[in-house]
Amino acid sequence: MSTVLVAGATGFVGQRLVPALLDAGHEVRAMTRSPQKYSGPGEAVEGDVERPETLGPAMEGVDIAYYLVHSLDQEDFEEAEARSARAFGQAAADAGVDQIVFLGGLGSETDELSVHLRSRRAVEGHLGEGGVPVTVLRAAVIVGHGGISWEITRQLVKHLPAMVVPKWAQTRTQPIALDDVVRYLVGVAGVEAAIGQVFEIGGPDQLTYVEMLQQAAESGGPPGAADRGGAGAHPAALGALARAGHRCRRHHRAQPHRLDGRRGPRHRPHDPRGRPLRADDLPRGRGAGARGPSRLRRREGVSAGMGGDRLRRVAVTLAEVFCIVGTLVGTGVIGTRVAESSGGALAADATRIAPAGPAFSIWSVIYLGLFALTIYQWLPSQATRARHRATGWWVAASMVLNAAWLLVTQAGWIWVSVGVIVTLALVLGVVVRRLTEVAAEGPVDRVVLDGTLGLYLGWVAVATCANITAALVSSGVEPGAAVADAAAVGVLVVVAVLGVVLARRLGGRLAVAGAMAWGLAWIVVGRLTDEPESLATAIAAGVAAVVVVAAALVARRRGWADDTAPA
Repeated sequence: MSTVLVAGATGFVGQRLVPALLDAGHEVRAMTRSPQKYSGPGEAVEGDVERPETLGPAMEGVDIAYYLVHSLDQEDFEEAEARSARAFGQAAADAGVDQIVFLGGLGSETDELSVHLRSRRAVEGHLGEGGVPVTVLRAAVIVGHGGISWEITRQLVKHLPAMVVPKWAQTRTQPIALDDVVRYLVGVAGVEAAIGQVFEIGGPDQLTYVEMLQQAAESGGPPGAADRGGAGAHPAALGALARAGHRCRRHHRAQPHRLDGRRGPRHRPHDPRGRPLRADDLPRGRGAGARGPSRLRRREGVSAGMGGDRLRRVAVTLAEVFCIVGTLVGTGVIGTRVAESSGGALAADATRIAPAGPAFSIWSVIYLGLFALTIYQWLPSQATRARHRATGWWVAASMVLNAAWLLVTQAGWIWVSVGVIVTLALVLGVVVRRLTEVAAEGPVDRVVLDGTLGLYLGWVAVATCANITAALVSSGVEPGAAVADAAAVGVLVVVAVLGVVLARRLGGRLAVAGAMAWGLAWIVVGRLTDEPESLATAIAAGVAAVVVVAAALVARRRGWADDTAPA
């Protein structure tokens, strides 16, 4: 069997995992800062992920390394977790380790994740940066004695006759028994089909946090211990559960599937007995735990090999080349300038929503940023980054759509251009949303990724409204001046509302708000200095710009902001 290292061997999961690995026939090293104090099974070895120099000796001769380390007790835990994961991954690579196994947090890629869970997702990528394939198991609340979240829940319902909980306590999650988690962790060790894959694991019951409290109360606490309340909730009641991984406004559960090979993953982790796990193999927990078979769903690979990463980077590069060609077309180097295409429908004086000419200079910044991003992703340190994996294909799609928009406007297909730019805006929304889920590494990351793509989204959001207006006007919709002013004001109200929504959803990203405000400011200039002049439109655009920026600042002040967003 294999030689296995467990980092975090003295923790909640690690204490159960070490003996399970020994039972499965592995040689186990329990890595701890103070091996002389370790009294558990396995061979105690010294190692501290915050002191990289200690990791090499601990890793020597290791085949599989489990990473069960958290740094929540530190104020800068995101940076600490990133440093530790990189150090561990590099030490594993230097020692020739074949596989890293990491226990992460359950949550959809599109969910509004907490800082804690975003950090956990970033760790998935950091561990693989050294080149060692990573197997990730994502779990929500793990039920078992010794788990902080579960123990706090149990103590609350045991000692409180009643408690008020917030509305988000109706969020559904999928708790899993500790025994099941350990079984899966052991099951993926050395299994070829599991290497480089992400597995979501959860019990069969999809429970709200209130239901979890109620079941905990029924199994040992006073009856009626959890009562649903409003916004003024008991702050301690579910705080620990919230820290388990989510801003509790969305559902977090593993997607069910059959484990018989006809649907879902073709390959499944093996249990200690050497055969694929089946639903009937899994233990049945008690109380509010996972009562019945756990469910597992394979997700995208974290370190599925350089082939997929290389293909993604090549796609981004080819898309950038296509985008450059489209830019040459749009600037008039090849073909006609955008302002002169489609019968002049997109010129600065074509509609009340068209920004003045200098506004379009922002494209120079965006294109330069996209070029820098294309180069940046090819750096060896960026090859397996979670941020690139989460956004790379979407970024490539955005550049293709951008070039396509320029080409269809050249052809005079104004309504086709509307469809293209709306799709582009949606794609960029996904890109920036995904960036909020994985922490940036530093200033270069913030500028090249967050800055560039934030400006891109903000500008396209304004341009989409202008494009739709231009299409309507070019189709013969020519109302009187008063009606046109009212319509323009209405469109700008929509832009302002969109800015508020983006601020709320993206955590007050200043690059997005700045680009939107830039476009709106030049609409003000255009309506005051060029035809068609419109004081009402200028005022509305100015107010919209202020609203967009204010919304972003408020979002950041209220803590909705992603700490990695560019300042």
